[in-house]
Order: sequence, then C-alpha cells, then structure tokens
Amino acid sequence: MSLPVTARLWRPKTGPSKVELAASMVKLLAVCLNRPLHVMADAAYHGRALRHLPEAITLTTRLPANAVLFDLAPPPTNKRGRPRLKGARLGTPAELAAIATFTTTRVARYGRTDQVRIAEVPCLWYGSFHTQTAGVILIRDEDTTTGYDLALVTTDLATPAAALVTRYAWRWSIETTFAEARTLLGVGQARNRSENAVRRTVPFGLYCYAITVVWYALHGHHPSDAADHRARAPWYTTKTDPSFTDMLAKLRRVIMPPDFSPSPQATRQAPKSRLSTKPGPKQASNTQLDHTGPARTAKVEWPCDQSFFDDLELDPDAAELRHPDKIDDEEEPDFPRDPALEQYKSTNRLAATARVTRQHGALRGLTQTIPVCPGCDNPTLDVT
Repeated sequence: MSLPVTARLWRPKTGPSKVELAASMVKLLAVCLNRPLHVMADAAYHGRALRHLPEAITLTTRLPANAVLFDLAPPPTNKRGRPRLKGARLGTPAELAAIATFTTTRVARYGRTDQVRIAEVPCLWYGSFHTQTAGVILIRDEDTTTGYDLALVTTDLATPAAALVTRYAWRWSIETTFAEARTLLGVGQARNRSENAVRRTVPFGLYCYAITVVWYALHGHHPSDAADHRARAPWYTTKTDPSFTDMLAKLRRVIMPPDFSPSPQATRQAPKSRLSTKPGPKQASNTQLDHTGPARTAKVEWPCDQSFFDDLELDPDAAELRHPDKIDDEEEPDFPRDPALEQYKSTNRLAATARVTRQHGALRGLTQTIPVCPGCDNPTLDVT
C-alpha cells in the first residue's frame, strides 16, 4: 500500500515540469528522512532533472520503447582530445533484446509468484542519465519467445534483477491510492478559485488518506476484520486483508458516534399545525368538544405527555375527538370506526386516517391523519 507524503502543484507551460517537481520532492524526502530512498516511477519520469541524484537515492523507471542505449564508455587512450563519453550504440530495447541472454527465474509480483525470463545489461542511457551508468532489465513472460514484455532502467546496480522487478511491481499501489482517494474521499472534485485553495485542497485529501491508513495500522486493525467482512459478503471468498474501504468505514464508526449521536436528554419540540374553520375564543382543557356552542379549540394530548397542535381548531358539529388508545372497548364511540383506524390501534405505529362525522352520521369531510410521533414513536395528530 502506498501513502502520499508530499505533493506539488504542476502548471503546464508556466512552471517547473513534472520531472523537476519530482526531483525536488525526492531530494527533500532524502534530507528529512536521512535514509536511503528507492524511487519507482513510470515512463514519464526521466530526464535531466533526475541525473546525478544523491548517492542515497536510486531510481528505477520504465524504459520507453524509443530510448537509445549505448555501451559503457571505453577507458582513456592517453591520446590527444577529449575522452569518449559513451561506447558503441546498442540500439533500442527491442534491438537489445535480440542479442541479450535471458535466464529463467521466479519473481513475486502483484500478489503472486511468476516464472519469467530476465536479461540484465549494464549500459548508458545517454539521453536521460548522460554518463551515469545504469542497468537495463528486460523481462519476458513464459509465453513470449521474442522481444520483451517489460523494460526497466535503474541506477541501483547492487540489487538483484528479480528483486528490482518485485520492487517495481509495488509501484502499482500508488495508482490504487489515487483511484480510492478520488472515489472515496473526493480528491480532485473541488472547484476552487483562489490560488491557496488550489494548492491545498488536493494535498489535504491525500494526507487524509495517509492518516487513515496510519491510524488503522496503529490503532484500528483487528485480526477478525477480514473474516467479518467475508461473513457480511460471502462472495469475497479470497479476501484476506482489509481494504481502504474497510479502514475508512471503521474510522467513521469510531469518530462519528460521540459527535453526531443525539444526547439521551435531548428532546424534540413537536410541530404545530392549524386548521382555520370557525375560530372561537375559548379553549377546551381536554379532547371533549362542545356540540352546541361556537367553534372550540381542542388540546390534543398523546401518551408521550407532549402537547401537539395546541391551536387545533375543529368544526362545532364534529363528533367527539379522542386518541384511539383512549377509547374504551366497551364504550360505543360517537362516530363509526374506520377500518384503517382499527389497524392503527393494533399496530400502534402505522399511520391511519379517520373521518369525523356528525352524530347523525352525515359526512363532514374533515380528515385527521395520524402518523408516528417523532419524539416517542407514539401517534401524533395532523389535520388536513
């Protein structure tokens, strides 16, 4: 797994090139870490800026197909004139593969061990590394008989070729890092306008990626994480290690509850709704409505002891309005029971609709919708 540790803003045609920025970051890391660095890069990172790096830094990159290679410079002849800087022309990687000697070896790469054929040739890549000695590694797969499948050039002449191939395969993890940072953390999706925001937003997202992985390695990892994921998703039969998605999900479970969970003492203020029909000055103390006087204002109380819709106004000819749980089974209600209301009484959670009628049975067209109370999962009342 690759972790972003530094970043630079590249401006096409107006600032340093990508190779120059990469060289500056590599030299900075070498000074800060004070340890040997083995740099792995793709074919775009080569050139004059990467020549003659400090001794503690080695570079391995993919060799372009059009690169021209030369033999090492011959020793001085003690004759007049400048000594030769390069030897005979060896040609392109394809021409070099035609005359090179390949040996069979086993290489660990991309999570598996493959048997490949490798040829290693010391030479000069005069166009990029000038007179610095480099090693060209040509790799053929088992089913390849001519040419090569991968060509690498490296300044690390002490490490065996098979180990260099394995090390170069590790570079692919940075591509996975960039993809996960874009899809999971939104890196690169911001539309910034100020210069400081452009410089800081993408590096901040990459650093968040690195911090998440470091936190998981130090504090969040548990041996059963991969097994638990296989139990939730049985189709991942070969999953043995947690992915960044698992790390991010676990970090969210750890940091979100104390900040976003509501406090047990927190209470919600009930919403209010008003139906304007025939407003009256008096207010009833309970759910009993007067059928003879002017329009009354009913105060509806539910089991959670929260008063909802204190200013609810109903028609004076409407029948008695009470909570369905407060209706005595032996008492005959003043209005016919609606089947939906009976279903609500049995479930105590489903919404129901009851039509209030006159005592004579004439439909008044007043409809009460009874949803679930947001505060205590008990029913509330909304007049529509």
